[in-house]
Amino acid sequence: MKSNTINQKEINKFSKIAKEWWDPEGKFAPLHRFNPIRIKYIKDSVINHYNISAKHKPFKNLDILDIGCGGGLLSEPMSILGANVTGIDPSEKNIKIAKLHSIKNKLKINYICSSPEKININKKYDIILNMEVVEHVENINFFIKSSSKLLKKNGLMFVATLNKTLKSYFFAIIGAEYILRWLPIGTHDWQNFVEPEKLIEYGKNNSLELVKIDGVNFNPIFQHWKISDDKSVNYIANFKIVNQEDNTSFYVQNSNFLTPYQEKQMSFQPDLILDFAHFLGHFSLIICSLFVSVKFSSLFAHLNSL
Repeated sequence: MKSNTINQKEINKFSKIAKEWWDPEGKFAPLHRFNPIRIKYIKDSVINHYNISAKHKPFKNLDILDIGCGGGLLSEPMSILGANVTGIDPSEKNIKIAKLHSIKNKLKINYICSSPEKININKKYDIILNMEVVEHVENINFFIKSSSKLLKKNGLMFVATLNKTLKSYFFAIIGAEYILRWLPIGTHDWQNFVEPEKLIEYGKNNSLELVKIDGVNFNPIFQHWKISDDKSVNYIANFKIVNQEDNTSFYVQNSNFLTPYQEKQMSFQPDLILDFAHFLGHFSLIICSLFVSVKFSSLFAHLNSL
């Protein structure tokens, strides 16, 4: 078994475009559009979990570890909310960009070039963020294990990633990378996408109890993201640490989760017909919105020329 979670190919890929992390119109533009819903989801979940009543800097005194922090798109909002933030990333270029941007914004964030299994720090955290990271690492189970060891008892770990379905292949790769060019070609490898049930299994293997899991969907007409029940493309899972005994009983008693035998039998194969129907519906919305956008642009250009 690999004792390293770093995928050097992925590190090199993101290091090449590191200078664009904070450009809202650059190669990370989709992440900038995605960021508000991520921040709200984390904020609401943390406030609910810790019964926080403070309106000003509600994360004060909370220690947060942002794993795979990139240029700091999540680390900085967490710091602004009052948290003591540590951001780690195996890319030196990403860390450099993150440090410079935090200094510019006068934020005190501890950025370290490392990964969860290699970080040399004698500390545990109230909140761990693994957002849009697991699909880019080696050995996801070991990655989750290494991350969970850094989590305080009763702490929360957020994991956001992409489901391994036909719909996610068309949307996240064919649509986003090749047709709409929202992302550089090669940003994602569908083989590395993770089914929600598989992620839950990784959590269960490492004494992590699922608190909740939600889909995150993009509306191409209104150009915004929203939380939904549809987890066929993007989704966010929220875990908390439990004792091994409690962990076992939780999954046995909770009827919303599959037994290992059911998991094996189902193998989490996507319903191809349903996925394809969803894809056609959403893709039609994208095409229509692009058509309307082009038509309006042409109309405005014509009116301006009069």
